[in-house]
Amino acid sequence: MKKSKRPPNWRMVKRNSGKNVKSVRFDGVNDIRKSFDSLIYTLADGRVNDILTENTMNIVTDAKMRSRPISSNVSASIGHIKKGNYPFNVLIGPHYPQGNLAHIFEYGTRPRYTEDGLYRGQIIATPFMRPAYDNGIGDSTRKIKEALTKEIKKIKDKL
Repeated sequence: MKKSKRPPNWRMVKRNSGKNVKSVRFDGVNDIRKSFDSLIYTLADGRVNDILTENTMNIVTDAKMRSRPISSNVSASIGHIKKGNYPFNVLIGPHYPQGNLAHIFEYGTRPRYTEDGLYRGQIIATPFMRPAYDNGIGDSTRKIKEALTKEIKKIKDKL
């Protein structure tokens, strides 16, 4: 008889609900959830944020390069934004007030006219954040996945 490779506290119990439909209850799922909770708690010490920051620098650099011809102030203001305590998130964008015109350059404006009908111009959209994100997200995602896998293996080996 072949033995199951399930842990000893894992038991699958089938119950008949009376309508020819069988429901399944998994014993041991709470243990798995507790393991994941402890892993998440261990990773929340800032190392995930460091991994995300390190591996998204290519997006920051590309956005700075694309925005430099538009405005040196906006270009200098682009970076990682630290806002609140979010250990699993990274925000990339212009810092304010130095980059306060970034949204206007990114999305542009419609033609502007005075009350008497005189044309006062418009700003043509010159996207720099979205193209930088689109160019760098694939490589960043791959690097982040590799780094997180290494971190999780280190934690697993300690347990």
